[in-house]
Amino acid sequence: MVQQYFYPKRLKSNDNIELGQEDSFHLIKVMRAVSETPIEIVSSDGEKYEAKVREATIPTPIDILSKVTKKFELPVKVTILCGLPKQNKADLITQKATELGAHQIGFLEMDRSISSWDQKKRKSKIERLQKIAKEAAEQSHRTRVPKLIFLDGNQEIDFSDNLVIVCDEDIAKSNHPFSLKKTLEEHPNSHSILMIFGPEGGLSDAERQLLKDKGAVFSSLGPRILRCETAPLYALSVISALTEL
Repeated sequence: MVQQYFYPKRLKSNDNIELGQEDSFHLIKVMRAVSETPIEIVSSDGEKYEAKVREATIPTPIDILSKVTKKFELPVKVTILCGLPKQNKADLITQKATELGAHQIGFLEMDRSISSWDQKKRKSKIERLQKIAKEAAEQSHRTRVPKLIFLDGNQEIDFSDNLVIVCDEDIAKSNHPFSLKKTLEEHPNSHSILMIFGPEGGLSDAERQLLKDKGAVFSSLGPRILRCETAPLYALSVISALTEL
């Protein structure tokens, strides 16, 4: 498997660059790359290039070759916004949602959230999740690293320029569930989708009402009740199946 790394500046064919210290260490010490080892580099504008190691040193000099024309991103920008889950579930959601093509990943404290992110530790938690997203984007050969965000509550949710879909387990329990597939097919021209998922205890009645008043569309993810860490991954898979496969 060819390794991929992100580069913080714009690139063009035939450039000569030097990888950063951390990426160089991973490439040379962990992946055991040597001179002429092929790799891929994604520039700051999201363009991907074939490249090769010029010399197996740290920092590592890299020769940029030709641009890769294949598309790697979902054709629709999807933001996953999850009620703050307990334990390390945010790590799992971040990693897998990145692999599945999420454009942005967010967490927010909701009425039934068991966990709470301390104000002092919030910045470090987001930074750690951002690193997880970067590593997952490199592993899955994406050309964009999703941005990680944290919101204090439903009032901060941005409804502008988005189709907002709330995935609600109460609809799944009803006799007339509105499936995500049907919801997406009814909005075929949506290029930006914000999907909201509750924490382990689901959404409160007050949160449902607030989201309805703001114009959110409510949908189910089928007749089975999914865990909070499973639901966003299922939703991204449905979107992928409908838009790119």
